[in-house]
Amino acid sequence: MKMDQGVNPFLLEFLDAKDETDYDRMLNALAQLAKNATQKEFDDIYTVLDMAPSAGSLEDQAKEIEKRILTRRKYDGERLR
Repeated sequence: MKMDQGVNPFLLEFLDAKDETDYDRMLNALAQLAKNATQKEFDDIYTVLDMAPSAGSLEDQAKEIEKRILTRRKYDGERLR
């Protein structure tokens, strides 16, 4: 679902999930967003995750972001126990 105007709703969903630290919701939104994401949308995600942009195709970048989210979920979950 590529948006010609306005902000991609899956990006908004990702950002809302990030604010709530809901990793599963972030992963779901990323999966939906990645289907038709633009570089700008990935750049926005890099910024909110405090992550250096990675090189490669958009698909490769989505995988790197996913790995970062999974790592955060793992360590945040262990820290909260």
